[in-house]
Amino acid sequence: MSGPWNTGWAAPFFGQTAAGQLWVSPTGSKDQRLAMPDFIEGLVSDGLRPPLLLAFPQIIQARLAMLRSTMEKVRQQAGYQGAYHPIYPIKVNQHHQVLRCLRDEPDLAGFEAGSKPELMLALSLLKPGQLLVCNGYKDAEYLQMALSAQMLGYRTIIVIERLSELALARRVAATLGIEPNIGLRARLADHGSGRWSSSAGDLSKFGLTTPELVAAARQLQANDQLHCLRLLHFHIGSQLTDLRSTEQAVAEAGQVYRGLVNMGADQLEFLDVGGGLAVDYGDEGDGGSPAYLEAYFSCVIEGVQRVLKAEQIPVPKIITEAGRALVAHHAILVMEVIDASARPSPQVDWQLETGPEALLALDDLVRSMPETGTAQQLEELQNLRRQLGDDFETGLLSLEQMALTERMYWAGLARLAQQTQPDTPMAAQLEKRLADCLYCNFSLFQSLPDHWALSQLFPVLPLEGLNAPSTRRARIVDITCDSDGGLMRYPQTGGPRETLPLPPLDGGKANYLAVFLAGAYQDSIGDLHNLFGDSDRVTLWVDERGQVTKECLPGQTIASVIEAMGHQKEALIQAIERALEREQGLGRLSHQNAAHIRANYQRDLEGYTYLEGNDLS
Repeated sequence: MSGPWNTGWAAPFFGQTAAGQLWVSPTGSKDQRLAMPDFIEGLVSDGLRPPLLLAFPQIIQARLAMLRSTMEKVRQQAGYQGAYHPIYPIKVNQHHQVLRCLRDEPDLAGFEAGSKPELMLALSLLKPGQLLVCNGYKDAEYLQMALSAQMLGYRTIIVIERLSELALARRVAATLGIEPNIGLRARLADHGSGRWSSSAGDLSKFGLTTPELVAAARQLQANDQLHCLRLLHFHIGSQLTDLRSTEQAVAEAGQVYRGLVNMGADQLEFLDVGGGLAVDYGDEGDGGSPAYLEAYFSCVIEGVQRVLKAEQIPVPKIITEAGRALVAHHAILVMEVIDASARPSPQVDWQLETGPEALLALDDLVRSMPETGTAQQLEELQNLRRQLGDDFETGLLSLEQMALTERMYWAGLARLAQQTQPDTPMAAQLEKRLADCLYCNFSLFQSLPDHWALSQLFPVLPLEGLNAPSTRRARIVDITCDSDGGLMRYPQTGGPRETLPLPPLDGGKANYLAVFLAGAYQDSIGDLHNLFGDSDRVTLWVDERGQVTKECLPGQTIASVIEAMGHQKEALIQAIERALEREQGLGRLSHQNAAHIRANYQRDLEGYTYLEGNDLS
């Protein structure tokens, strides 16, 4: 794609047509491209409502195939004998369509569960012989269910996060009359960089220290169960773009693996390197690209070989828990622009002959700006506005004069922007102030919570007009009653910025924006702020002829989100009935109006939590 948007994340699934429209290809094939404006219009015509979450399971399949083929290439080049087992961590996206897609994938080796609910889900998905890696903190109930999975023919490995779990796991297994498959999670000294670096290192909440690893091995040895130790696990964080930390962690884990084998753990066979494969959200370099994947897997393979080859220890089978890298690309949030505040005009379209001295000075300053544009003028503009604002607060300035002050101030900013050199601090400051504000029908806290919580970037593009000049700069805000409810930074060529470049909006039809890479974590973390619920969701498949099959899941109703907060729908209806009876009894409400209010209230309880237009009924 061309233009000012950073689109390194897009290939091969997204691009633009010659007419400047966004297309999506769920398989990455040129023969299966769908023009997004056309099928969004079709979905809305079919009764679906923005915001819309579009899900493409075939993208997950293609990403998994990319992981598998890249690792196989690296293995063959290095002569690595251990097999590769990609598993999916359920926490990243637990949606039914995602898990159903992965369940049917022959390239997937199994699932990872980190809680009792995730374990119950995994049991419904596994096939005989598949891996089930049980992470997270555990009680007897968790362990009993995990060991039951082993009895059902699944290759279940219980990963010990705390030393106290080991004795409990052994005791629960003994009551079932089986031997557990045990994994140990190592709390490595080396850790990743960036936001999730605390997943490893001294302050990590996860894993066993080196003394605890030795103690766990000795406990197994003392009970003649060291042969039950099958897996060593570590995880150093998410979004591992600096592969030097990965290389160091693998070297350390390799030494731990070697040490455990030398203690007698001769059945140790898996090295689970956790997650961390990076996705390029527009600020992560080439994360997620074939070149990045090859470099990452090379770090893992070469690091393990370097440690174990010298002592002729068989290399382990490699497990990855790369959830984000599998599912981030498959989901797109499509939201409608419902209103916009226009960029102020630089035109001097007022006449001022008399007035307060500061107002006349502001008028002179703004009129002098076409020839120059300096930081000194910006400071003077701000000082005069501040002075006139103080005068208004003390009653020295009329409401009409204050309104004229604001017109002058914003016209002055617009004129300064025309004369300011681009790519300067002053230009960036003016760009942000003068950006249009686009009001979009969505909730950031429900659909893109990582942007609010973690400042995670998400690529945003218009559905069409991609080949038109980007004549406006905009900020996107949602419809929640919260000042944090908006996208604050946008990935672009040259680095993230605080405004989004856009072509002119088409005033004659609905305007939509697409937010990409929304498939990891957003579904499970999103909340009901302002009681905005799940949006309408459409899962789409495209066959080799380009024919589309879709499954639609309506978003939450107002009644369902209210009931999620502990309220009862019938109690709400009864409260309205009491109010209707009271007002009718007092003669202040006609029977006709009461019936109208009653019908609307009951209808709206079953309606969408988001805005649905301005038609009255």
